[in-house]
Amino acid sequence: MKTNISKSLDYIGISTATLCLVHCLVFPLFAIIPLGVSHNHWIDLLFALIGLFAVVKILKTTFKNI
Repeated sequence: MKTNISKSLDYIGISTATLCLVHCLVFPLFAIIPLGVSHNHWIDLLFALIGLFAVVKILKTTFKNI
């Protein structure tokens, strides 16, 4: 049975992955269409850090229960 913390970390991971997917699909369109929007690498780093945080927390709670 999952705890509430584990469920909320799953939601954070799923939300981050979904935002990352949207970002990766939409950015090439911005690169093709000259709108003056430049790519910010800090956004990529933020997605990666949030996803890493969720994965580490879930792994800690999983292996703690074993």
